Amino acid sequence: MVAKEGKVARVDKSVEEGSAAAQSAASPRLLVASEQPGSILALTDQQAGQASSAQIPGVLALAAFKDTLFATSTANGGEVVTFRMTDDGLDLLSRISSGGVEPCHLAVDPRGSFLLITNYSSSTLMVRRLVDGVPGEITDLVEIPGAGPVAGRQESSHFHQAVRHPAENVWVVCDLGADELHGFRLDPTSGVMLRLPLWSARTTPGAGPRHAAFHLAGLLVSDELSSTVSWYAGADDGQLTWIRSIPSTLGTPEGNYPSEIVLSEDGRFAYIANRGRDTIGIVLVSNDELTLTGEVPAGGRWPRHLLLRGDRLYCALQDSDAVTTFSVDCQSGALVQLPGSIPVPRPTWLIERPDGPSGLSRPLADPA
Repeated sequence: MVAKEGKVARVDKSVEEGSAAAQSAASPRLLVASEQPGSILALTDQQAGQASSAQIPGVLALAAFKDTLFATSTANGGEVVTFRMTDDGLDLLSRISSGGVEPCHLAVDPRGSFLLITNYSSSTLMVRRLVDGVPGEITDLVEIPGAGPVAGRQESSHFHQAVRHPAENVWVVCDLGADELHGFRLDPTSGVMLRLPLWSARTTPGAGPRHAAFHLAGLLVSDELSSTVSWYAGADDGQLTWIRSIPSTLGTPEGNYPSEIVLSEDGRFAYIANRGRDTIGIVLVSNDELTLTGEVPAGGRWPRHLLLRGDRLYCALQDSDAVTTFSVDCQSGALVQLPGSIPVPRPTWLIERPDGPSGLSRPLADPA
């Protein structure tokens, strides 16, 4: 049953309080998007614990800021659904247009003032002002025409992600359809995205840049269409320069489509999910060199998303209806899959719930 705006999705107060208390202090509380039938699950126990919210058709991505949770939806062409996270579960706050078709990524600026919504099919980036955590007025809608050489995938621009530099007000948008990285500065007052040519770069033809991760010395990019990982060095003036690309898998690249890429806290290792090969590649990052040092099975089919927290890596297996967990050797970068997996119908996105109420310890009741 789909929640109506203003109604509250509540968890039964009679729920035992043991599951959250039994959780290891080192084990984060995870939120995972489940594409079908369309819900948000909370994994409070890495062995089995989970809970679901109201339906969100075609949910692909999540973002959170303090006690507010944002989720994409394919309903009505493209929507963003906003919830307040409470001790009882998720309170539905709003459903608004994503500003395009097939929203695939969400990001919140560090001050919690603006929400950036990336739409894949329409290749638009919408910025909305946040008021008490709720998306309000549209402050910008970015469109940049383009195309690439890969038939059927690059007939036009396809924005896939907007990622922020950890120390600067710089955003890079991955344009899978046009083989470009677009640099912007977000005006903190007006919410307008201002182009930064120095932070923009052309990728190799047909690369299809999907997702990126900022490194202290540059930018790492997962190239969906060429099955590569690319390194862009950043100069003192911010100029992004392509240095090299390496295969994302030790096997054949045909039929392999990298998705998420994440960096270890010290920046020495990157992990890339390989859909098709169904593996996780381990990349050593040293100065301007990239070395694929290893590759492990993802534990199932179509690893769409990764979340790295300390010495644990979580993998959303979209076609295996499961989330797998790996221990990470922080010295060597090696991965070892832990026993068991968490059943989740078509998981597409993983985030760690921000500090706040525990909540979400069992499936939420259907709202009235």
